[in-house]
This record gives sequence, C-alpha cells and structure tokens, in this order.
Amino acid sequence: MEDYQLAALIERVLHRISEEAAAAPARPKAYLIFPEDWQARDQGPCTEVLRALRGAYDITAILPDTGSQSEFVSDAGACAALRRGEAGFPEEDFLTVFPFASRNLVVKTALCLVDDFETRWVARCLAQGCPVVMRREHPLFTGRERDAYKQKIENYYRDAASYGIQFELPSGCGATHRPPEARVPDRKRIVTQKDLETPGTPGTLLLRRGDIVTALAAERAGELGIDIVVQGPQPFLSQPR
Repeated sequence: MEDYQLAALIERVLHRISEEAAAAPARPKAYLIFPEDWQARDQGPCTEVLRALRGAYDITAILPDTGSQSEFVSDAGACAALRRGEAGFPEEDFLTVFPFASRNLVVKTALCLVDDFETRWVARCLAQGCPVVMRREHPLFTGRERDAYKQKIENYYRDAASYGIQFELPSGCGATHRPPEARVPDRKRIVTQKDLETPGTPGTLLLRRGDIVTALAAERAGELGIDIVVQGPQPFLSQPR
C-alpha cells in the first residue's frame, strides 16, 4: 500500500471513530472528593468505589493540594485527577462521592456547617440539588459510648439523610449494594423499632403495599420525627398484645 493510500485510510478510520464518539451518549459526571489524610488510610474501600463507578460515570478525582498521588487514582479507575486549587465547581448536574468514611463530615453536614473545602462542596451540591454519597463508618461505635452520645450521632446521620445525603451508591454501581441474589423485593417488609434506630435512617420512611409496621416502630417513628409515607394502600399496623 502506498503512503498516500495509508494516510487516506488512517484519516477515514479516525473520522469514523470521531463520528461514533460524537454519537455515543455522554456519561454522567462523578466527582470523588479525597480528604487531606487519604494516603494514610485504608485504600481498599476507595478502590472499590472507583471500580464500581468506572464505565457508568465520567470520573474526576479531586485531591488535596499537597501530598497527592494521582497515579493511584488513575490506576484504580478515575479518568482525571485535579488538585483542589485547580477544581472549579461544576455548573452541570453531577454526582459527588466521598470515598472515605468520615463521621465528622456527616456531623458538619447535619449541622449545616461550612468551614472547609469538603463542607463548601457539599453545601453547593445541596443548593443545586446534586446527589451526594458519603461512606458510612463500620462500626459506627466502639460499644463504650453512653446512649445519649450514640443517639445524638444517629440523629446526625438521619438529619444528613433528610437533606438528601445518600449512604449507598446509585443503582447500577455494585460497591455498597447487596448482591442480586440477596434481594427479595417482592416480600412484604416488617418494620420494627430496631429498623428505625439504625444510623442513617432517612427522615422519611417509604412503605409499600403489604408492609407491616409494628406498634412500637410507629411510636418510635413519632419520637424520632420520621415521617411514614405509604405508596398505595395503607400498611398493616400491628397492635400491641
């Protein structure tokens, strides 16, 4: 093949690739916000989140201004890595994920505090209605705390959830979801008092047809300020014996 023929062939191939790329639907954007101390923490959960989002989102990792290793982020699946000083706040809709669990961030969000990069980002997201996912600490408590302290922390998680903060990745991302075989969506749900006292319980509890709410759970929902919203016919409310 002559050089000019090869050049023409390459040009046609590049043109076709460009057309196919333009015709392909744009992936939604996801921004991963890394804390100052991320390099000193376990990287396993972060890698899990990156790989779960890869392919479904156009990912950008936002790293602290100093001491960052963008190579790890790139190898784990992020499309791009920016330092905080380089990252402007996006105007379009997007997903924000905090891949490292931070109780302090949840508490600050619940209290509407804005005093650093992370909380400013969260406040902007909430103002624009953009989804925010925060990782939940496991375990949340050591077991030595007083009940009043644990209840206060649990309430902070509920408050953050009532603002729209999510503690699981969106559907289609498998990092924090149960495997499909563990799901039983068609079974009736029995809501107990313990279910409502789980940290991160949202301020609104959605129930479906056939769900059962125990009397103690209904009473506890009122105490915690959790609204019970029924989709369809009223659920069965069991009576105390």
